[in-house]
Amino acid sequence: MYDLESDLNLNGPYDNSTYQSYTAAQKMTLLMNAINKDFTPADWPNAFESGELFLESMDTSFDFEGDDFPKQGPFDLLTRKKLIHSVGVIVNSEFVAYRNNYTGVFQGCKNTFVRLSVAQPVVTTGNPDNAMAPGLGIKFLRDYTPSANTFAMYSLVGQSSYNFFAHDLTNHVPELPSDGPLAVQLLRRKFLTASEYAPLAGLSKLAQYDEKGRFATSVNFPFRLHFHPNSTLHFGSPDYYTGEEWEYQVGIQIVPGQHLYDVYAQDNPWSDSTSLIGKFVAKGYGTTSYFADKTLFFQHTRFESDLKYNPSWEKPTKDLLNKQRAMKTPGYHYPDLAWK
Repeated sequence: MYDLESDLNLNGPYDNSTYQSYTAAQKMTLLMNAINKDFTPADWPNAFESGELFLESMDTSFDFEGDDFPKQGPFDLLTRKKLIHSVGVIVNSEFVAYRNNYTGVFQGCKNTFVRLSVAQPVVTTGNPDNAMAPGLGIKFLRDYTPSANTFAMYSLVGQSSYNFFAHDLTNHVPELPSDGPLAVQLLRRKFLTASEYAPLAGLSKLAQYDEKGRFATSVNFPFRLHFHPNSTLHFGSPDYYTGEEWEYQVGIQIVPGQHLYDVYAQDNPWSDSTSLIGKFVAKGYGTTSYFADKTLFFQHTRFESDLKYNPSWEKPTKDLLNKQRAMKTPGYHYPDLAWK
């Protein structure tokens, strides 16, 4: 395995100033070297490994700042594992911003990663409602500053289509209905140990520093992001299983210059309207990578951090989650925008 820590000759990759003294472009080069070292996808965790999720602290996923999974266990001898969304396709990309009033990387970021993954192995037989559960992990690299990260999914349960780009995704994944699958219920409860707003990925850290590492004196960010797949990708994959693995179908469509997702912002919880604020464009090829699957870390941000800046969002957010929770499976899904 490519060992980023050894490559940097560090004792702990991101709890010191060495890595964060690099520019975003230097970090991108270092991480791309690791990604390109081995294009073999990781294996899915076995039942024993999956059980580790319920033994380790979920706070680490929110509190650790770095691009490489942290050490944990007795004497920090073990490396934390990616036990959800364990297999994916990674692409270096750019977030091209359109005119908006938000701060930080919302104004654009040339060095980003988009990792496209599924929450669990895809079901390829029968016609299940949860054939696959697509998700995004997005990393914004910044000069001399820890990266900003966010996540997006269509649903915690998944979708019936085998097309990864069948639906829009959002960082405010709809709350799991109370009659949702037991395995997902248990996972939701685990995330609740670290955040009261388990399905919501906060955005405040994206707005604090821009790509040059400059701090925003007046931090401003939207309530929710909505990721709309490019129409070429949406119509380029079949809705049924063809015998090809999903990561192959996704990877072959992503080439340099490929428009990946349009990004829309919902400014506040009182209005459902969204505005187009930017797009992700691929700078490289979509590829599987052992390093990206096993070692590349994407930090979560608690929605509680967003509420520190916007405390008036608390009540409408709780009301919305309670309403979604009361629905029956498959529950609520944010409607897809139209494809042109």
